[in-house]
Amino acid sequence: MRARLTGAAAPTVVDAATLQLVSALVADAVAEDLYPATVAGLDYTISAVLDADALALSLKCGGFDEKVPALFDALLRGVRRAADEVVEPRAFAAAKSEVALSLENAWHDADRHARRLRLCCLAPGRRFSPAQRRAALQGADAVACQRWLRNFLDGCSRSALVGGNGAADAARSVDASLRTVSTVATARTCGPVARLPRCHAYHVDAAGEDAEGRACALECYWQLGPDSPAARLLADLLEAVIDEPLYDQLRTKEQLGYVASGSPEMLYDVGGFRVTVESAFHSPKFVEERVDAFLLGFPKQVREMDDAEFCKTRRSLVDSVLTMDVSLSAEADRHWTHVS
Repeated sequence: MRARLTGAAAPTVVDAATLQLVSALVADAVAEDLYPATVAGLDYTISAVLDADALALSLKCGGFDEKVPALFDALLRGVRRAADEVVEPRAFAAAKSEVALSLENAWHDADRHARRLRLCCLAPGRRFSPAQRRAALQGADAVACQRWLRNFLDGCSRSALVGGNGAADAARSVDASLRTVSTVATARTCGPVARLPRCHAYHVDAAGEDAEGRACALECYWQLGPDSPAARLLADLLEAVIDEPLYDQLRTKEQLGYVASGSPEMLYDVGGFRVTVESAFHSPKFVEERVDAFLLGFPKQVREMDDAEFCKTRRSLVDSVLTMDVSLSAEADRHWTHVS
């Protein structure tokens, strides 16, 4: 089961920080009551979704048991309880400390730092940096947090996906539970993304917030235009073709770092492709020079591929696309991307 409670559009940095705090409070509030469910093999997660047009509270649960709808209902009761019942000062302080620590450590991963920087450039105003959220979190208190959650629930919309055995009955149960929180269904929208002019290059540099960290990450991003099945398959084919030579040259031979990869990157309904290299041994300028050198020579490598090798790569991609989902959870996640 996947569900999302989505708030109003145009959130502020205070909204983003408070939602993260709320998700930590709800997780703490339900942990003791739902522990028997986890022992019985059920699972659940509660998280804040910050990368969408509007902020959202995400609820997931699953397992091999007909009690999953009851588990989902218990999660929603936990959300309502967090909004209405008095929060113990110790629990609030612990949740606030947990979120603050996660935000403080957010930039330690140079690869994620580079990705967030690009997202902030392409979707300005809707993606707040960890430093901005950490600063906004400092002024949060329990009363204001609960007031924010009540306002959020009063104005939120709902979306859900249920799969597996007995899905129809479970879906009706989930919908009935969600309607106790929101009577408005979420309309799927795609927020504005900055469109990059063709044949233009933009260079963005930023220092990490970890003063002692030595790792750097370089991300080269190409915006491919509106997403479509054909465009996505071409991006997947590019990934299949570039992956091995990229890793072999930059990671194995030149030993720039442990991360050297290329992958499609979809932002809302705009397709893209990125090449990322993370290094703890070389300067960003040197890494950029080596990546540029590889990319300049890569078209020649593609042209020199023999037909048999290309057909083998294409066949492998087709097989991976046609591979069945390995679990109900994987199938639900795949469908959920089209719902949320």
